[in-house]
Amino acid sequence: MRIVLFLVALALGTSSTIAQEADPAQARGGSEVERTKASSSVSAEDFAQRVSQMNNYEIQAAQTAIERSRQEGVRDLAQDILRDHRKAQEDLTEAVKSLGLPIDTGIAAEQTERLQALRDASAERFDSIYLSDQGRSHQEAMELLSAYAENGEAGPLKTYARAIYPTVRMHMIKARGHSTSE
Repeated sequence: MRIVLFLVALALGTSSTIAQEADPAQARGGSEVERTKASSSVSAEDFAQRVSQMNNYEIQAAQTAIERSRQEGVRDLAQDILRDHRKAQEDLTEAVKSLGLPIDTGIAAEQTERLQALRDASAERFDSIYLSDQGRSHQEAMELLSAYAENGEAGPLKTYARAIYPTVRMHMIKARGHSTSE
């Protein structure tokens, strides 16, 4: 367990650099996540709600991609995302239970719109839209996780943010890799 925590801490040691190196054009200017980073402080309850919504969105988007994608590589990525975000949501649920916080089981209004756009996409454009959205959504998640890992309250949610960051980063890299290889 100590080795895992050490490796997570080591990986997070470069999280600020990684977030700065990420393509800022992928993130929307003035987004809620950027405002969160700018304030350098977010409550445990707000963090848990946002991350829960992000996980729920990723689960629903991945299910849509598994059903609609024409590319085996995209379906494989969606399967990984589905598996990892289901596990992330389970881990988040355990963390918030230990703090006595509520957990959001839905998605944000913007995510609902993005999910509907994904579902409405033509078959020819689906994969490129999905991959682009995954790059964007995982970049936003990385920013939120990094901000909380650096500035959040000590405890299970901070540990969660540090632990899930490498997985979210891997998803972003894979999504961007697929989108440039088309």
